[in-house]
Amino acid sequence: MKYYIQDSRNYVGNCVLFWAIDRHGYTTDIAKAGLYSEEEAIAICKNRSTDIMWSESYIKGRLQLTCDSQYLDREASGVVKE
Repeated sequence: MKYYIQDSRNYVGNCVLFWAIDRHGYTTDIAKAGLYSEEEAIAICKNRSTDIMWSESYIKGRLQLTCDSQYLDREASGVVKE
């Protein structure tokens, strides 16, 4: 079984921050989140009480598609502003 690791100290809006792939920072994008073995996840979470391990299947069953406002560009939208 594989696990995502949540850093529960912060959220982005309502989005969870997960440890990124290969422990390179944090991300809310599940495609960029790291999947860790049970042994890795236990070792990571043992060092900081704010880290929480979640099974891959549990998280995948709760995903929702969202649109991040930081990637929106009004000029590129093709909509004329009056």
